[in-house]
Amino acid sequence: MNDIRNIVDRYNLRINKYTKKNNNVLLDTDKGKYFIKEKKVDKEDLFNYLNTKKFINYIGPYDYFDKKYEIYKYLDEIKIDNNDKAQDIIYLASILHNKTSFYKRITKDEIKKEYEEFIQRINNLTLYYEKLKSTIEEKTYPSPSEYLLLRNISLIFTSIDSSSFFINKWYEKVKDNYKRRISKIHGNLSLSHIIEEESPYLISWDNSKDSSPVIDFLIFFKNNYLDIDFNNLYDIYNLKYPLLIDEKLLLYAHLLLPEKLDLKASEILNTKEVYKLIEYLKRANELVSKHYSKETN
Repeated sequence: MNDIRNIVDRYNLRINKYTKKNNNVLLDTDKGKYFIKEKKVDKEDLFNYLNTKKFINYIGPYDYFDKKYEIYKYLDEIKIDNNDKAQDIIYLASILHNKTSFYKRITKDEIKKEYEEFIQRINNLTLYYEKLKSTIEEKTYPSPSEYLLLRNISLIFTSIDSSSFFINKWYEKVKDNYKRRISKIHGNLSLSHIIEEESPYLISWDNSKDSSPVIDFLIFFKNNYLDIDFNNLYDIYNLKYPLLIDEKLLLYAHLLLPEKLDLKASEILNTKEVYKLIEYLKRANELVSKHYSKETN
């Protein structure tokens, strides 16, 4: 960060300690601690909008410098349990979605395009895992990661089939709709993107946009499925911000669709990737089966 001296001079700061991590800088100064990061997107309009909607649980920049950097006052957060932190995140997400929801006009062609793109993802993943399965089965001695994958390949194909089931039900539900519920979403919910002080605050809003509210829950699940139990969080979220039937179907379809494995040269890393995929699908299936069965009974 070449402009750090200009920033220090502008605010008349005396640096006690300077810590650099990637492109970010933590300054411990005579006037307190400041966190300086490169500005990726302009969020001034976003924070002004959140203020008009009376959503106050966010940390915005203390100032901007030459439109290249964002300067934040550093907050020493209270350490709390991950499950409590997760409940705060879900609670804040439900408030955010409640305060910013609106209905957007949508055409049949837009809905059809979204559906067809999802079906294409399903087809591509099916071909990918069928080819991977065949390749491994031809080997006399599969590696540990390959053996783990073969043992659980039925879970992968079952999840893909279930995802197809839900996206088809979603399309039947919405194909003739002319509007869709949209909200401002955070876009990258995770346990590392909340600051716990006297009140909880969401941070890291670079991916915020107007979209379906289910995307926030989906991303949070993908970021932290190994760390916390999402079954209870899903119930909490729906109490505060009840999802519509079509939104639940869309969420289930996305949750159950596996990602392509990011296989590398390292067998240790590959085994970890396969393990994470299997754990993800087990937990996603548990959440969906539990709540869909309740909704259909």
